[in-house]
Amino acid sequence: MFIAFKCTAGSKDGWGNIFRLKIIFQELKKKIKFNYLFIVNNNLELINYLKKNKIKYKTFDNFEKEKKFIKDLNIDISIIELLDCKYSIQKIYKLSSKKLVILDDIARKKYISDILFICQKKKMKSANIKIFNDFKFFPVDTNFNKFLKKKMIIKKKIKNIAVFLGGGFYSKEFYKIAKTFRKKNYNVNFIIGYEIKKKNLNKIKSTNQNFKFHIKPKNIPEIIYKSDLVISGGGYTKVEAAYLSKPVIPIPIHFHQIELCKRFKKQFNIDYLLKSEIEKLIIKKINNYSYGVRKKISKNFRKIFYINGVYRILKIILNEK
Repeated sequence: MFIAFKCTAGSKDGWGNIFRLKIIFQELKKKIKFNYLFIVNNNLELINYLKKNKIKYKTFDNFEKEKKFIKDLNIDISIIELLDCKYSIQKIYKLSSKKLVILDDIARKKYISDILFICQKKKMKSANIKIFNDFKFFPVDTNFNKFLKKKMIIKKKIKNIAVFLGGGFYSKEFYKIAKTFRKKNYNVNFIIGYEIKKKNLNKIKSTNQNFKFHIKPKNIPEIIYKSDLVISGGGYTKVEAAYLSKPVIPIPIHFHQIELCKRFKKQFNIDYLLKSEIEKLIIKKINNYSYGVRKKISKNFRKIFYINGVYRILKIILNEK
């Protein structure tokens, strides 16, 4: 069996796509034997990440070269996650694969895949493809698993705050948050991703010497679990916090994340904060998160996020009963 994984990551594309495909890839390896290839954009940080994780990959200068290459492959399953999943891309992978699987939380395109996963719920119907449309399909790293059924810890007062915006270049937002918290009596843990520059990190650190910074940490679930509140990004990180039943304040960093935050609000009654409002409103927002509010949020999350969504995805992809 040959499986192709297609995504873009790094810079303006963020890191969620590659992280989710890697999770699916690693869990597939535990269940079946297959050959594979990751087809990705030519981003230096992304390439270094794939090399470090010993993942086979290929990049292309243009779509025509990729198209020719894909046509010559005998692909059993193609799994695609792209911020902009164009019809032309879907078509070439559809024609070259026995089964085409797409993950697209935005879900604004026309789809011709066999299976579509929308892991951040949206109203959508199609007579031609199988759509699995719910937050419960969201895949998280398996190092989250041991925390999923742990007792929820909601303290009377907010003391420990995790700032978890995602893996991209979010220095401005980190700095705004750090500057706002610098004179507050919170224990703040910043979870920093792959693309922050040293000078920007030093600027953020200079706001308060007591802040803790975790650069590309492997124990993200533990940091979140020990927090009383999570300041998240508007994309994947808010859902990862929800998996650990933690009250969260989402901040959409990219424009497309505003729509995702609106859906999250509709599902869980949790409002988001625009990045332009950070310095003005974030403390007010935190003050509105009383013990009762946080306890209710945590209980609502636990009703959905008690099983890692990757297992639900694999069951469907592999036609397991």
